[in-house]
Amino acid sequence: MKIAYGIEKPSIYVYYSSSITDISIFHQLIWGIEEEGIPYQMIRQTEGEALKLSFMAAEASSLGVGLGIGDDRLIILHYRKLPYEMPLFQIPHASSPSMMRAVGANAARLVKGIPFKEIDHKNNREDQYPSEIESDLKSIIAKVLEEINRKMKP
Repeated sequence: MKIAYGIEKPSIYVYYSSSITDISIFHQLIWGIEEEGIPYQMIRQTEGEALKLSFMAAEASSLGVGLGIGDDRLIILHYRKLPYEMPLFQIPHASSPSMMRAVGANAARLVKGIPFKEIDHKNNREDQYPSEIESDLKSIIAKVLEEINRKMKP
């Protein structure tokens, strides 16, 4: 975002892979930044890996904070002063809305120098009750197969 005389407004850069066609699923991430009152810029990149995207974004941002949304199904928060291989936060694309919002807010809080919001990994959609989901899936498949067999009998 340009302000007077071509000077760029300090903001968090959010780099996302050009292979991601629907960025609306990341609104919660952006809303987390907005809640904290820090400007951001979403910028499409040809790079696909979230770690590279986040590091590039942090390096390019005058605030030193960058988020990367990669085609590797990860969202990563990075800080310019940290080594490349040591990002602050990493979550999957399939994270819960509250987890995405917390990571966005934490990007802004890093800029503000205030404590991070807690990220609740227990309520993450991707991690919830995998054995229960698997057993539910098996019972659904069994019912479908029974129905197919019933309809195929003369």
